Amino acid sequence: MENRTVTQALREMLREQLCCVGRVAARHQLPDDAVWDVVKGFEVIYRRACQQVERSAGGSGGDSSPRRGGPHPGLAGLLDRLRREEAVAAPDEAGSLAGVGGEPTCG
Repeated sequence: MENRTVTQALREMLREQLCCVGRVAARHQLPDDAVWDVVKGFEVIYRRACQQVERSAGGSGGDSSPRRGGPHPGLAGLLDRLRREEAVAAPDEAGSLAGVGGEPTCG
């Protein structure tokens, strides 16, 4: 499997995990700091996996109340970074990670 394909699969998996966390956080009104901890942990795991993919191919491989009514800022921030990364990796496929209207499909 190509690096790009593996990295895209990792990105899609992370997106689905973030959507799942977002649903659980909203339903159970998880504390803001708990959601941030999960998001940061997922990002570390994702970056490590991407570095492993690069190394395997010979590349070189770095307010406490919850906000309701929209995605958690930690989730939204990481989703935005993934979207920008995808646009840089494949400008012709930049929209492939977004849902209708450019928003992630987390429903």
